[in-house]
Amino acid sequence: MKHKIIAFVDDNPQLNGKSIEGIAVISQNELFKRIIPHSRKESNKTFELIFAIQSISTVRKTEILDKLLETGVQVKILPPVRKWMN
Repeated sequence: MKHKIIAFVDDNPQLNGKSIEGIAVISQNELFKRIIPHSRKESNKTFELIFAIQSISTVRKTEILDKLLETGVQVKILPPVRKWMN
């Protein structure tokens, strides 16, 4: 399966509008207002969100994941690097 990264999401307002390797950094609001609704219109494509935040409280992580799961988006959680690297 070929993946295409369409955006990085970050809560830091100083990063919004910037890019990483040519890929936009967007706010969580933009993710829910623009990206997720657009992904639903493209029924022939699978939309996955990879959750890679490590330095986040359990409460905040649960809030974000609950909101994402309500949208029907498939969410994968990236474990900390120390768990998959020797």
